[in-house]
Amino acid sequence: VKIVAAVVVLGVVMSLLDTTIVSVALDTLSRDLHSPLSTIQWVTTGYLLSLAMVIPLAGWLSERFGSKRVWMVSVAVFAISSALCGIAWSAESLILFRVLQGFGGGLIMPVGMSVLAQTAGPRHMGRVMSVIGMPMLLGPVLGPVLGGLIVTNTAWEWIFYVNVPIAAVSLLLAARLLNPRQGRADAGKLDWIGVALLSPGLASVVFGLAETETSGGLSATIAWGPIAGGIVLIALFVRHALRARRPLIDMH
Repeated sequence: VKIVAAVVVLGVVMSLLDTTIVSVALDTLSRDLHSPLSTIQWVTTGYLLSLAMVIPLAGWLSERFGSKRVWMVSVAVFAISSALCGIAWSAESLILFRVLQGFGGGLIMPVGMSVLAQTAGPRHMGRVMSVIGMPMLLGPVLGPVLGGLIVTNTAWEWIFYVNVPIAAVSLLLAARLLNPRQGRADAGKLDWIGVALLSPGLASVVFGLAETETSGGLSATIAWGPIAGGIVLIALFVRHALRARRPLIDMH
């Protein structure tokens, strides 16, 4: 269990750091990529939006393809997109690669926690959750610190390149240590209606909250409008999930 926990924690730390590590480099990115700060901020916002949209799919994907395969693919996508971010030639290309990175990062944490829970079993669940809790607590705090050190002492590209060796180690360990049958179950058909309601609903709420920082708080229409719309979509999803035979997330 400890070895599996170490494998999962490597991936989770990598994903969590990237939610905040870029924030301290926005001015540098704006200057080097010759783009206004309002555009560069989408480097962070785009990552958070794709992160929020993909998380609801974690359970179905794990049952359909197995936790090990989904986790390894998500880490690989995260690593490849991190390398692409490092070679980005414009603000638009960097935003695109960050969105791709978010799709990988959004699956790393929930699927990794699923792997840990299945490996540990009910008896050791508390201990395992405490192991995963430390990086979840420290990741958002250490991200800006690490980002500041990198931007100060090296090129901004290393904010993204630093993920590649961590991901490579995680993939090598996962290939040897994780059970390929873990998490497999009868997933059934994907609840497309649930996806169409919940994923954009979560993304709308995240976008609205992100805009509160740059638009003067919740009073701005661009902030509270998406939040309100997202809440409506999430409420519609809950109604759908309570009635559907096999919803994306079992609300019962």
